[in-house]
Amino acid sequence: MYMVTTLADIAQHVGVDVSTVSIVLNDRPKAQRLLKETRQRILDAARELNYQSSFTARALASGKTSTLALVCGGIDNPYFAQIASTALEQAAKLGYHLLINAVRWEQEEERRGVQMLLSRQVDGMLLHTGCLNDDSPLLKQLIKDNYPIVMLNLPKRYQHVSEVYSDFYPGLLAAVTHLKALGHQQVHFVEYLRMKHQPVAPKSVTFDKVCRELGVKASVSYCDLSTEACMEKGRQLAESPHQAVIAYSDNATIGIINGLLELGRDVPGDMDVIGMDGTRWSEQYNPSLACVVQDDVQLISQSLEILLAKIKNPQMPCSHVAVPTSFRMGRSVGMG
Repeated sequence: MYMVTTLADIAQHVGVDVSTVSIVLNDRPKAQRLLKETRQRILDAARELNYQSSFTARALASGKTSTLALVCGGIDNPYFAQIASTALEQAAKLGYHLLINAVRWEQEEERRGVQMLLSRQVDGMLLHTGCLNDDSPLLKQLIKDNYPIVMLNLPKRYQHVSEVYSDFYPGLLAAVTHLKALGHQQVHFVEYLRMKHQPVAPKSVTFDKVCRELGVKASVSYCDLSTEACMEKGRQLAESPHQAVIAYSDNATIGIINGLLELGRDVPGDMDVIGMDGTRWSEQYNPSLACVVQDDVQLISQSLEILLAKIKNPQMPCSHVAVPTSFRMGRSVGMG
């Protein structure tokens, strides 16, 4: 049976009292008053006896758990998988554990996901959700309680919460400019179906703005998240006059290309196709995807910086930070 080493075990091993062991292992200021030899004997004994500090005890003593949380969409989506991976890595570098709850973008499921993480007493939370808004009772309560949260990637949707989001303008401007240089006078955008009923659809709205500025005719249709829905959209586009398409995510883009190929359309020979996300996996697809790239590293690092500042000072004002996107060439479009 595995036996847990306690402070009392170390104290008995070294021949000091338990409070002295606690002072040294928790690196309290009083530790410097002890003889260097005594401190070293305690540290050596802790290693020898394989002592593991108590997470619960540290949390009770400090009022903090050194744990953050991320609520995001399902990690079967490469974009959310990359966001989660980046968040885990960066939180660890900052000395924090990160709990992740991947949920469907449905209001009740998002609410349960947030409440479950709150019950774990995390110090703060990143929310990359689709349904929580200023009218949500849960979000209102979190704001009222000054609970540290940062919303990810839904620009200018929240008045009283800090946000970090992708600025799609520079990436889409470069993408549509490239398509125009290839001779396309019309570009079609496939937007996520849920955004059809949202007050703000940042990707398609920005796409429309860019097309107007460049004198390119814009059209928009909608598609659900499922693989079959995206393939069906590709089949529909194969029978349409469109020759240039931008889709709302890497996942959707791959499904659309598969639908085009199924009906014998060549990419990029018959159709130039661009995705939006720019995940690492999109470069491994055949053909590799041309993409409007979201900078996940900056999205997460900026979010964590704001979140940790909010944990330190709950009264700090809200921040609204836009992270520029870029355009990355791939073999799903002509080179020009």
